[in-house]
Amino acid sequence: MADFGGRKTLGPSLTSAEEFLNFCKDVPFNGIPAGSLTVEEMLEGQIRLRLRVDASQHLRPGGTISGPVMFALADLAMWGLVMTAYGPAPMAVTSNLSIDFLQKPDPVDLVVVGKLLRGGRSRLAFGSLSSARGLRLKLFSVDGPWDEESSTDMLPVAHVTSTYSVPRKSQL
Repeated sequence: MADFGGRKTLGPSLTSAEEFLNFCKDVPFNGIPAGSLTVEEMLEGQIRLRLRVDASQHLRPGGTISGPVMFALADLAMWGLVMTAYGPAPMAVTSNLSIDFLQKPDPVDLVVVGKLLRGGRSRLAFGSLSSARGLRLKLFSVDGPWDEESSTDMLPVAHVTSTYSVPRKSQL
């Protein structure tokens, strides 16, 4: 069990990037072709995914990454983030996802960084940036490897908040 903000999660955490990618192979995420996703970090309550942007599949007119691609990546990251706390949960579903597009992303790799601030018995993981609970993601345009130190100076291209419904332990 993991502890997020004083609350315990209900199941064993999923920490295997390979296990998560295997789940992803069986789920059709629009805009995220197989092989274009890399799990850079998947720890309990944290995730970092990278989408290798393909101009023929991910860009819209004007040379920017399309909103639906960013939305799909965010939803996929949220699903993985829930699994880091609750363990394998293929039936966990999005109840709500809100994305604020903050600036035009460059046509380079898209990195999503997420943190679970709180999980609990309600079987809902939720929140927003202004509260101290729930799920939070930021998406960045990144040309090159991720650098944790310089990332603090980077402006995200989008901010995401979400509510995820997690099935009862017997259904996991």
